[in-house]
Amino acid sequence: MTAQLAEKWTEQEPLLISDYKILNDALEMYKSFTYKPISVSKEVNGANYHFKCKASIPPSAVSWLAVVEVYVPLKGTPYITGITRI
Repeated sequence: MTAQLAEKWTEQEPLLISDYKILNDALEMYKSFTYKPISVSKEVNGANYHFKCKASIPPSAVSWLAVVEVYVPLKGTPYITGITRI
């Protein structure tokens, strides 16, 4: 029998400078949209992040909330694993 580890996440919290860098690095390929981070939730003992953001497509003034999911590998650049409109 294989034991399964439950994912544990922190509550949404204000971003640290290092969190901004992770998100900016991951969004490097997403120039069409603008994502302004509001808060972040981090996987405990992991390298996964959920950034709650205000999203828009410039120059439109219309915006919406989205969760940008980011994975940070041990070596390499952080990358987006999903974007969900909320």
